[in-house]
Amino acid sequence: MTLPAPTGRYPVGTVPLHLVDRSRPDPWVAARPYRELMVSVWYPARRSPNLPTAPHMSPRAAEDFGKTLAAVLFGVKPGEVDWAATETHAGESAPVSRSAGRLPVVLFSPGFGAPRSVGTTVIEDLASRGYVVVSVDHTHEAAQVEFPGGQLARSTFPPQPTQDAMNKALEVRVADTRSVLDQLTRLDGGHNPDAGRRRPPFARHGGRPAPSS
Repeated sequence: MTLPAPTGRYPVGTVPLHLVDRSRPDPWVAARPYRELMVSVWYPARRSPNLPTAPHMSPRAAEDFGKTLAAVLFGVKPGEVDWAATETHAGESAPVSRSAGRLPVVLFSPGFGAPRSVGTTVIEDLASRGYVVVSVDHTHEAAQVEFPGGQLARSTFPPQPTQDAMNKALEVRVADTRSVLDQLTRLDGGHNPDAGRRRPPFARHGGRPAPSS
């Protein structure tokens, strides 16, 4: 499978970040004393032809997606598509474009139960037009989230949720969003929020919130 190419003027870079919020327990799994999230940051990049291209999905997440959401979303049977083989158009940890200036930031939260990878085409297009886009996986609500080291967190969200479950998911999303914004503020101030201490290529590059609707 091939994703549509971005239409903007900039090449695109991306990097995943593992964020840990120790101020609150995981709302879906009582045994987890803190909340962990995976996000991907997409941004205008410099041309770096020697860098590897980022995959659309990480290996274990792709395998699980093929067994779960693929049938629901696309009517594709397990094994019919190698979801791990699909590439994005973004260079992994590519250097930030020097000509893009101070970058507006968009936060992307996918649909209920969907992983952050489902919006990749739109996200890449925005990044190619001069935006930083931060896509968020809402752990244990998203169908699957793969953390560094191959740990896979599956959804505990009911397949036919009640109104109470939907209300809880919305509250959790708001809390996740606030947590990610706090971490982005730290990143803009020169701190590294990644739990594995992976240094983002855009650290201290700066950003400002973009209007959204």
